[in-house]
Amino acid sequence: MTIYDIARKAGVSPSTVSRVLNEKPGISRQTRERIKGLLEACGYEPNYAARGLSERSSKTIGLLIADIRLAYYSTGIQIISEGMARRGYCCIILNTGVDEASRAEYIRIIRRRQVEGAILIGCAYQNDSVEAAIAKYMPDTPVFIVNGCLGLDNVYGVLSDERSGSEKCAALLLKQGCSRFAFVSGTATISSSSKLEGFREGLAKGGITELGVYRCRDDHFDPYYVTQRLIKERPDTDAIYYSSDCFAAPGVRALLDGGRRIPEEIKVIGGDDSIFAYISNPKITTLDSKIDELCRLACANLADLLDGKPVPKRIVIPTDIIERETTGPIRPMQWPYL
Repeated sequence: MTIYDIARKAGVSPSTVSRVLNEKPGISRQTRERIKGLLEACGYEPNYAARGLSERSSKTIGLLIADIRLAYYSTGIQIISEGMARRGYCCIILNTGVDEASRAEYIRIIRRRQVEGAILIGCAYQNDSVEAAIAKYMPDTPVFIVNGCLGLDNVYGVLSDERSGSEKCAALLLKQGCSRFAFVSGTATISSSSKLEGFREGLAKGGITELGVYRCRDDHFDPYYVTQRLIKERPDTDAIYYSSDCFAAPGVRALLDGGRRIPEEIKVIGGDDSIFAYISNPKITTLDSKIDELCRLACANLADLLDGKPVPKRIVIPTDIIERETTGPIRPMQWPYL
């Protein structure tokens, strides 16, 4: 059923049906109601792709993530897709993987979809390959990076101050009497490097220069085995800072399975304040990188930019330490949703 079929049934011109679809004035109430009745009875759905071509507006946003399995990215997908939908936009969600060349290739792919803008979730997109791809394929399309930024005129960044937050994590552990520290993260990224640097700086202020640094694969299993190896190699470790809650949760399990008492013998801090920190037993103290707020800012600022409003090129927000059972006394379970 096309707009022409509807017009013929209603005894009006196709332009009149179009005006009804687009809520334009200049049509009598009786005619408007008759046309709407026919549209509903015939199950008519507008062709938004064709409309986009005529209006030069696809109302489509590209949303790129590195790994949909991780809570950090899935949280971002929900917030941004729902936020853009409220503003009349549809999101094309693409899982690019962790390979740098693959992430750059997906920039070309979303450009072919005629997106009006793009949001890239994660500092993994802050690299030369992605920057070159944006400059080549999307030089005039607004792009927002959640927790990252690039030096292009059309790229905007919303970031959390993870370096300063990690420095505070070190201060918290030092205050609680810890003296032998380790840091565990996944694939080296701008974010994990910032956390490591901030943690080192915080320890240095307390006179600590030795730090065990361990890397694990970006999955839910390897952190368990890496933590086992850490404790075997550094048995006197009394504090571990994991760059992510999804690493800290299996790490906590490895510590408990190895007979370590948390927090009495060893204290643990994670990152991102994800669901893993809530459901772990004991609950994990974590550095909240404010993914919710970052995604809401990226969503709102992209919509404003598409409406012709000026927005900041770079926004940095502070992080918070959410103290729970892995660094302090065991307390009754407090569910955040109740």
